Amino acid sequence: MQLAARECGGFTRPLLAGPRYTNGSRTDPTGHRSKAAAAKEFGQWYSGLPPWELVVFSDGSQGKEGLGYGYVVMQPGQERPLASGKGKLDDCSVVFDAEALGAWRGTERALQVASPGTNVTLCADNTAAIWCLRGTASETSQWAFLAFHKAVSEWSGNVQVKWSPGHLGIRGNELADGLAKEGQKSAPDLESGPTYPSGSQSRDRIQTQTNPPAPLAQEPEWTLAEIQGMEAQVRHSAASCRAGNTIAASATPFSGHSDRAR
Repeated sequence: MQLAARECGGFTRPLLAGPRYTNGSRTDPTGHRSKAAAAKEFGQWYSGLPPWELVVFSDGSQGKEGLGYGYVVMQPGQERPLASGKGKLDDCSVVFDAEALGAWRGTERALQVASPGTNVTLCADNTAAIWCLRGTASETSQWAFLAFHKAVSEWSGNVQVKWSPGHLGIRGNELADGLAKEGQKSAPDLESGPTYPSGSQSRDRIQTQTNPPAPLAQEPEWTLAEIQGMEAQVRHSAASCRAGNTIAASATPFSGHSDRAR
């Protein structure tokens, strides 16, 4: 673990935090709907929002150039985002970390530009991240989820988290996805560091590289004569067992039928 920490530059250990229960924290974010049905309902919901509310779309992405996140803050009825952002994560993180950080950065920015009391909805396509945003923070990227929870609890308006199925033509999703891909090549987010689980993964990878598993022991090679000798012993043992069973059966009379006949 120490070697992994040096490799990744150190990582924040998770805090001992209690469970968090909010409305929807124990409800499947998908509502057991198909992505197509959910996308249609999402469009109807979005078109009915009042223009003074804010909607955040966030996404995470992984490619050849690393991990990135992106977000846009939209105002219903406006084509141009009110705010947007992107960033790059370290090489020890995973896609889930990018989803978590994008959600927090987008919400953080929305609360900065929103008027007090404004209702904000965070829309994400990653259901695993939604579980942690609505409920208890995971160990990986725990700091981002806890920061989100704290900001939401202190905001004067209402903040909700909603599933927006990806790659189905939802404009906010597509904008956030494009920024997340650009984020892979952008400046790194200095506050985001390696997470505890990703540090463990790095430790395992380093141990595999420095201490490769021992080769499997070679089975002894048998000659044809030895194999034939073992087969003969097996046949002889089997024949002896059959002969013993036959003798035992003939020496022990079975009187069950006569007893029942009486």
